[in-house]
Amino acid sequence: MSDKKTSIENAVARLTANYRKEELFLTKSGRHLPVRAAIIDIVKEMRSVIFPGYFDIDSGAAVFPEHYTGYLLNDLFGLILWSIIFYTANAIVHFGFMDMIMSPVSIALLNTVFRVATVCVLFPFIPKIEQLVCWLVKDSAEELEDEADFDLLEERLLNYPALAIGQCHRAMSGMARKLRKNVNRAMNLLNEYQQDKFDKVQRKENLIDKYESRLGEYLMKLTKHEMNSAQTRQASLYLHTINDFERIGDHASYIAYMSSEMHDNHTNFSQEAWDELNVVMEAVREEINLTCRAFLNDDKEMAQRVAPLGMIITSLCNELKMHHVERLSNGNCGLEEGTVYTDILNSFNRIAAHCASAMVALLKSGDENPDMHIHDSKIYPSDSVEYYTYFKEYRQKYEIVKNEEHMRSMEPEEVE
Repeated sequence: MSDKKTSIENAVARLTANYRKEELFLTKSGRHLPVRAAIIDIVKEMRSVIFPGYFDIDSGAAVFPEHYTGYLLNDLFGLILWSIIFYTANAIVHFGFMDMIMSPVSIALLNTVFRVATVCVLFPFIPKIEQLVCWLVKDSAEELEDEADFDLLEERLLNYPALAIGQCHRAMSGMARKLRKNVNRAMNLLNEYQQDKFDKVQRKENLIDKYESRLGEYLMKLTKHEMNSAQTRQASLYLHTINDFERIGDHASYIAYMSSEMHDNHTNFSQEAWDELNVVMEAVREEINLTCRAFLNDDKEMAQRVAPLGMIITSLCNELKMHHVERLSNGNCGLEEGTVYTDILNSFNRIAAHCASAMVALLKSGDENPDMHIHDSKIYPSDSVEYYTYFKEYRQKYEIVKNEEHMRSMEPEEVE
């Protein structure tokens, strides 16, 4: 083993000795070529420009990629420009200060001169640099809108609970809008399946999950700061609400998945089953629309409509399951179709339950000691005049009746 080690060391010594003798590997006439560290810095800057935020831990790269990329381009162009000028000049006239040790003051002064000179030289080319940044950072308007709400959750605002809670509400409003659209988009797939719409449902579901994660993390950090009782109560209610919103999103994603399975397997229902399903679908659309608008506008009167409508949806789902059992027993429907039909109804029912739960939290937001352990008897309270009034209204509106006109529940993408 020692012989092998000695042989390797001798070979390395001979090779390095040869390199030292050959002028090819040395700088000529004492001229200083660009130092290795400068070349490495340039390569790193180029890598950071092409992949902003990937090789860096700077949070600015993720939050403001355009500004971050512009900053890096300024440094990169400066490094290349002044390296070429400096080392070309040094090759002609050797600068005596190259062998000197720089003091902290001289380093700071040189850095300042470097940055000011770079800005002055690049100033006329700002429009071109802007075009280059836009070409490098290709975010669509939709992607920018999706990420904008997360910028509201600033860490520095945690020391000011009133402001932090306000920012949470604004971010949750964005979550509610995207949730409402995604639920309606998923239900559209049942009547008119499109692969691109299915993919969009899944992308938006991932975004809704991100909302729940980021908001939950932010609110948990907020609870560790000193707050008054009203602020503590509001933070707790928001934690409850984002959980309901996230669960609604999960069921919307599952409805889209069932639509995809039906499309791939050519699964279909009888016309009677479709007509009944579309009635429930219309009720669920109104439920999610009421829920999101009530939250956005802090409208407690509108929120009171959600629970009775949710109870109607539960009743309709149970009724439709019984109808479907009858069709199964009569041989008008297969077992596979029956399973899919029941799963879709279960998702409708759970969406209604979570909508009602979220609105209970909104209605309790003014209570001094709200009970956050919400169960079905509190989701569907039936001890008020308003509840019975709305219940009768929705029972009549969404009554299952057999007629010759076939119902088809659809909502356009652009509807707010």
